[in-house]
Amino acid sequence: MSISQVEEIAMILTGIFRRPDMGELAMVSETFTLACSTFVEILRSPSACNIQQLALLFQEASRNAVIASLSSHEDPDKLLYSLYLLKEVYTCGVEGYSHASCARKELEENIIETCLTYLLPWLGRVIDGGQDEEIVLGIIETFHIVLLVGSDIQARHFAESLVSSSWFSLSFGCLGLFPTDQMKTRIYLMLSSVIDRLLGSDFGESIRDCYPNLPSDPLELIYLLGQSYLDDPLMASCQCAVLMMLYVNSLYGERFTDGNQVLASLEQYILVNVSSNSSCEIANSMMLSQLVHLYALVRSDPFSCQSLCSTEAEKSVFCLIAEMELDLFSIGLHPRAVKWFFQQEEIMKPLSYLVLNFCRSYSTNKAQICTQSNCIKLLDIQMIADLIVSGDNFVTELLVSLLKELEEGREDDISHLVNAMTDILNIFPGASDEFSLHGIAEALNRVFYLTHDALIIKTCSLFIFNVLSLANHETLSQDKNWLGILLKLLEHLRPKLVHYSFGQEEHLILAIFSLILHYSTRQVLQEASKAILLDKSLASAVEKVVQTACEKGPALNAYDEETPIGETLIFLLLLYVFSLRRKLWIGKISFN
Repeated sequence: MSISQVEEIAMILTGIFRRPDMGELAMVSETFTLACSTFVEILRSPSACNIQQLALLFQEASRNAVIASLSSHEDPDKLLYSLYLLKEVYTCGVEGYSHASCARKELEENIIETCLTYLLPWLGRVIDGGQDEEIVLGIIETFHIVLLVGSDIQARHFAESLVSSSWFSLSFGCLGLFPTDQMKTRIYLMLSSVIDRLLGSDFGESIRDCYPNLPSDPLELIYLLGQSYLDDPLMASCQCAVLMMLYVNSLYGERFTDGNQVLASLEQYILVNVSSNSSCEIANSMMLSQLVHLYALVRSDPFSCQSLCSTEAEKSVFCLIAEMELDLFSIGLHPRAVKWFFQQEEIMKPLSYLVLNFCRSYSTNKAQICTQSNCIKLLDIQMIADLIVSGDNFVTELLVSLLKELEEGREDDISHLVNAMTDILNIFPGASDEFSLHGIAEALNRVFYLTHDALIIKTCSLFIFNVLSLANHETLSQDKNWLGILLKLLEHLRPKLVHYSFGQEEHLILAIFSLILHYSTRQVLQEASKAILLDKSLASAVEKVVQTACEKGPALNAYDEETPIGETLIFLLLLYVFSLRRKLWIGKISFN
């Protein structure tokens, strides 16, 4: 056929599928199936991909065919043929438009919308009422093809939408309704592809390796975890598959069964296969990290975890974290599980190493993408700030202690940690009081006496300014440590005062001095404020700069706040004003 003939036939067929939407009588089954088959032949013709208009016709025809067939409950053949057309439109379109990203993206979005808007809800309804197995298999196969053939972005979006719509529960509902080998194969292969799209390629491999040996009943899956894999060579691989499915569906708020049963099975698995065998078959660090995270997620659920927990299993989990040096923050995380980790004082030391590694990565790549999907996240600075906001955990104490413990020669780590803490203050200003209450002044005082590195002083000065500008005066105790910090800042500033060389760093230090004088009027940081007022070099610099400015007379107008001289004058005058306020406050106290 010529291109014009192909186009004309496609338009006629599209109009046929559109007829039920226009209130006309539904077409007979033979006409419907013939129309679907003819459309598929057009799709497969070499000239089809060269006709731009056909892309829109393919999308419209496949969607309307599905809508029309779903309304024909008494005719399953129509639905099977509409699924056949939908799959062919998707596979042929994705391959045919591989050179045209916009056309491919539009086609994928349209097919996925059809699956989510019409097929997924319909599948959920018919599972409850019973339906022909062939139709259910056809829908699941259609979904599977979208996951396998689609682009990374669109296929991941589809996988996220499925699991957010209780796909695990729906899958096992299908298995309960149709306990056949064919259904089991399709369900488990589909789940493995969903996991691949959510977590990355090959994460579903554990399911594909052993799906013929997995039971159809989710309760039996849970039961597998309590068995020793030493009794059966296939048991270890089956248990890995179960753990992977539990890990993913728990991240999305689902459960195979009651949370207490899941926790009991996890604890049994840990006691039987992990605690008693240091070289357990689950010995790759990624799977161990997922096991530990799954345990934390189930333990932290206040609604499903009502039974007594095994202290022995918990101890084994803590030993895993410490001895295996698991990188718990490199996998998909649930915020509730992360909070549970930071509530366990016994594992603060291994967690401190992980937090430091995070700060190193964050400091060098603050724009990193921290979200894998809607529910699966990687640790980010927002998550740490949220933990500080929520309280009831050791995050703040861990950060401050980590800064105290860093030794000389670790300037890079000090810089990474302080940068991260500064950004936490930008997200959550109230963290300033938390840092102050947990001894941040002592930690900073120690840092200043460990190093004379100019970059460290600059980084810490910015952090100090943020702490002082945001803190409540009632939390600013430990005057001795603040005095030590101040003396170090004065020592760093004096060479610049001699030559009247001021830049951004010096202005920041002057701003810190002003804040200290401000707080001193509230009876805190008294010793530090005295050191500022009694420093001769600082007083001399203020006097000299102000005197020089006054000598310029009207010409001073040329030095506005945007010039270096004008900016320096503003900061020194602010310092002078706060000094006068401090002296006035002392005078009032003496008078009283």
